[in-house]
Amino acid sequence: MPTLPGNRRSTISIPSLCGAAVIALLSVTAGAAAQSPNVVEGKVTTVDGKPVAGATIRIAGAVGAARGTSRKATTDANGRYRISVPPGHYNVDGFADIEYNGQTYRELWLDRGTATCERVMSDKGIVRNFVLRLSGAKRCTNGFNPDNPADYYGAYISINTDAFPADAAITFTLTLLSPLADGTVGREVTFVRTGQALAKGGGPIGQTGFLHDIPLGRYRIEANVAYTDGTQRGTLLTLQDGSGKTASTLDIDFPANVFGGGIRALNLGVKAGEAGTVAADAAVEPIQDAPKADEPAAEAAPQSVTSPAPSQNAADLPTGRYLCSYRSQYAGDIPTGKSITILGGGRYEAFNGSGRYAVDADAEKVTWSSGPLSGKDVTATFGNRNGRPAITVVGGAASEDPDGTNFCMLTR
Repeated sequence: MPTLPGNRRSTISIPSLCGAAVIALLSVTAGAAAQSPNVVEGKVTTVDGKPVAGATIRIAGAVGAARGTSRKATTDANGRYRISVPPGHYNVDGFADIEYNGQTYRELWLDRGTATCERVMSDKGIVRNFVLRLSGAKRCTNGFNPDNPADYYGAYISINTDAFPADAAITFTLTLLSPLADGTVGREVTFVRTGQALAKGGGPIGQTGFLHDIPLGRYRIEANVAYTDGTQRGTLLTLQDGSGKTASTLDIDFPANVFGGGIRALNLGVKAGEAGTVAADAAVEPIQDAPKADEPAAEAAPQSVTSPAPSQNAADLPTGRYLCSYRSQYAGDIPTGKSITILGGGRYEAFNGSGRYAVDADAEKVTWSSGPLSGKDVTATFGNRNGRPAITVVGGAASEDPDGTNFCMLTR
């Protein structure tokens, strides 16, 4: 905060003023400190204090004159925004886009810092300062679930394997190849999972096949497995992004979600390496340098090792919880009490069960390959409804509702 030269302060001798003057002075001071009534304002910065220009602030009214009010503001070059609203009760959210490594990551959720997650009245003004974070819990999301990898600012990797004994310990090491997406210098990230954990798709996040909350950046990943008899081996990793690239170490980029909503999960297959081997240490380039285009191709997998088939998904759905409703011609959307949670990596939870899905991005069609939504009588499409990502499900559990259709919208 700027200070006067020499840290001097202006002082006034109160006894020299008459009582009325003192009251007037205090009134002016109080008025200067107050926020502007019915104005929403604030600033958006990175974790190291740099302004974020072009961020979107969404203001949604709840009661009174604000009911049904929807406003959007955009931050200026200094990261600041200011917008007037009708008197009422408001929720204020923020989103930002990041250009990184040739991709655009859209609608990254902004952190409210120490501000409340609850709606607030506008009569005394509303100040919301946001921070663009690349890791940490999204504490103000609707229905935050600490065991859902999508409820963190960081990216995540979905491990697909059943190749290891339940008591084996697999250590995944991610070494940065360049600065993070916000320009800051990150650090090495390490995860340890048991063979039993890697075979699970749900439960406490540290006991599943999800490597979660990874700051958005470019990494080199390797994994080593330690067995209970004291032996160690390297592993073979397979990118399940359609390339099928397999090696003991892989350079990875997290893809942007083509539907918006941030970062798409990366799917990774893991197999044990040849007997008696441990993955060789990879030479990591300086953090400012990217891999050269003419580097030799990655080590090919031995023919005796079969890797999981590459994912056929052109994209994942935006992750999160989708609340379902059906359409009444008399009363509009009526909640059904059902929901679909998209976990990423082709996984979902719905109606007290879980399963897998695939997406045809061109046709915007969703296929439920297993779980409670699978079945010949169930069809689903993906798109936007009322400005939010939505999954439309026809048949199956939706058949219980009057029109046989559920409109499930992503909540944030």
